[in-house]
Amino acid sequence: MSKKLKISYSYFKNTDLNAFAKSVVASLTGNANFPTAQDLVDTLSEAQVAFGNACTAALSRDRNKIAQRNTLRTDLLTCLSSLASLVSSIAQGDEEKLISSGFEVISPTHHTTMVPPYDFKVEPGVLPGSLIASAKKPVSALIMILQYTADPIDDSKPVSWVDNYSSTSKFELLDLPANERLNFRMKALGTRGKVSFSTIINRSTNGYS
Repeated sequence: MSKKLKISYSYFKNTDLNAFAKSVVASLTGNANFPTAQDLVDTLSEAQVAFGNACTAALSRDRNKIAQRNTLRTDLLTCLSSLASLVSSIAQGDEEKLISSGFEVISPTHHTTMVPPYDFKVEPGVLPGSLIASAKKPVSALIMILQYTADPIDDSKPVSWVDNYSSTSKFELLDLPANERLNFRMKALGTRGKVSFSTIINRSTNGYS
């Protein structure tokens, strides 16, 4: 049976939904396979920016800001569904074109279990206070997110991870705190809301210890 795109993405948490929408916009902007979809891509981009800003504002726990975030989430999901439907119609089951869209490609007869990101590396960058991280992307992963947090990790308390997004599996972090040890991991966001993590690597911002 022909491959097709997943249309609904309501299972994503807010932060992951925002990252996924941003990734789709990056994949479809200027994509020669879908020239007639660019107006909807622009609409999705505007909806993603508005939703991302609303998520930040809602951190204040203000009821009105939370309500606005929820409304904009619905708008963003509608934009994603509309664009996925249009892309599917244009691609006509062409798997290469579907994959290039950044949307989740599914097959009624095959499901892939997502493995964690592997070959995860964190190395000194060229500039002071910079580090370069990379990992191999699992086959069923949609996007990769580099996360870091202060060292040491206290297992008795919730850990606050800082997210960094990239259109590839390679990240360059700049302006990190000088001479500070940090813990890094790679997060893979996959189909049907699946998430997996690499092993944690501990590095100093001034290079290897």
